[in-house]
Amino acid sequence: MDEMMELFKQVQINLPLLDVIQQVPAYAKFSKDLCTTKRKLKTHIQKMVHLTEQVGAVLSNKLPPKLKDPGAPLISCKIGNLQIERALMDLGASVNILPSSVYDHLGFGELRPTEVTLQLADRSLKIPKGFIEDVLVKVDELYFPVDFIVLDIETPWNRKPQSIILGRPFLATANACINCRSVDMDISFGIKKLRLNIFNAALGPQGEEVCFAIDRIDEVVFECAPKTLRKNSLQQYLSIEDKVLAVLTYHNRDFMECMR
Repeated sequence: MDEMMELFKQVQINLPLLDVIQQVPAYAKFSKDLCTTKRKLKTHIQKMVHLTEQVGAVLSNKLPPKLKDPGAPLISCKIGNLQIERALMDLGASVNILPSSVYDHLGFGELRPTEVTLQLADRSLKIPKGFIEDVLVKVDELYFPVDFIVLDIETPWNRKPQSIILGRPFLATANACINCRSVDMDISFGIKKLRLNIFNAALGPQGEEVCFAIDRIDEVVFECAPKTLRKNSLQQYLSIEDKVLAVLTYHNRDFMECMR
């Protein structure tokens, strides 16, 4: 083997370049690539790009308009003789909550014991007083049987405790369908159906103790002042003023004597 390698090292072949190009195809292709000037095409070939459905919806401006928070869903209902104007409907609640103050006002009798422990949104635990079954809740013209968990809830001193929480059991019983865009809720009982506006209820007053005032002082003065001035002369007003000063002087003297 070593002798063959030494023999190959001594062999020298001298061939013209043209002969190599003609006889060796690989060299011919390499030389052609070196000598050929590559030119770019003047016209661009269009390339088809397939977009996903989501990207196509964004580019074609087919997305729905953004809307604001409609607020908390509230309805007006009635339990017995108690009208509840702001009952909260909560899809996140697995039970219906009735404050103990409302329960005492209705006078339903003794509660049934329960082993349920409520976990609130802040991870705190609440132990209810008990539960009551088959309470008839009237919504407009429809009646629904509801099971309530009675819970001690702190209420502001200036507002009556007339708020309840209607959770998923009530919504399922009422066959509720909430449309957040049209701020409506459809409920049904048998063949009867009812549509309620549940979000605009939050715009109402907070309670029955809200006081509204109307300023009509200017109108009253404009109407009554001429009549009063015609009946009472300037001398009468001066005599009234003298009497008032006399009374004030008398009380001021008694006050000074007490201070001594």
